[in-house]
Formats: sequence, structure tokens, C-alpha cells
Amino acid sequence: MEEKEELPISIRPMQPGDVPLVLNSWLKSYRDCPASWGTGNDDYFRTQKTVISKLMTKCNVAIACDPQDDDQIFGWLAWEDSKEDIVVHYIFVKHIFQRMGVARRLWEHASPGQRDVVATHMGPAANGLKEKGIKFRYKPFRLLASLFV
Repeated sequence: MEEKEELPISIRPMQPGDVPLVLNSWLKSYRDCPASWGTGNDDYFRTQKTVISKLMTKCNVAIACDPQDDDQIFGWLAWEDSKEDIVVHYIFVKHIFQRMGVARRLWEHASPGQRDVVATHMGPAANGLKEKGIKFRYKPFRLLASLFV
């Protein structure tokens, strides 16, 4: 797929008004990922909403937005900084802004330096980063540690 021109991006912490966008985009974009195949919609949305809501109280969420208008959101990243590594729970970029450097900039924001990065969910944006050679390990079981520790 062809790369588009890179966007000027500002990164800020999630604000209370961003919560519905983050929750809904996570729920909808992860619905079609292989990990949720075979799960009925009612079961998926009920249980995954509980998981995401709990994670959002424990992790950092960075919002990528227009530097001139921080309400114009391009995407977001949910992550935790643990003693051992950086745990990325999910990364989302709106379709119109994909392939413009948004996911990479969010990733660099969460994982500066040479620390190991693990991902607990694999969605479209994470797959795109992997295709570009950004190194991380997929460890879905780390999600349990984030939820129960």
C-alpha cells in the first residue's frame, strides 16, 4: 500500500471528552480481528467493553491530533510502562489518516529508547507497524496481568 504525506501531529493525554471515541473505536475496530472471531456480537461487546473500560482506568492513553485543533483526533494509543517493558494494549488510527505516520508517532511517544515492547492486542494499526519493521512481541497473556495486578 502506498504511503501518504506525513501529517503534522500533536500528541496529548486523553481528556474525559475523548473516552467515548476511544472506547467505541476500540470496540468496533477490534471486532473483526481474529481473536474475536466466533464470538457473538452481544457477548463480544458486553465482555470487551468491560475489559477495555477497566484497562482505561489503569493505562496511559495518548491522543494524536491536529496541532491547530486538539479536538481533531487522528488516532490514539493505550499503553502501560512496566518495570520490564512497555505494554501496548491497542493502537487505533482513523481510516482517513492511516499511512500518514500517526501510528509510528504514537508508538515513538510511548516507547522512546531501546526498551522492549509487547502488545496485548493485534489490530490493523499494529499489523501495519509490524510490516514496517517496528519490533514488538505479541503477548496477549500480559493483558491478564494488567487487569488483575
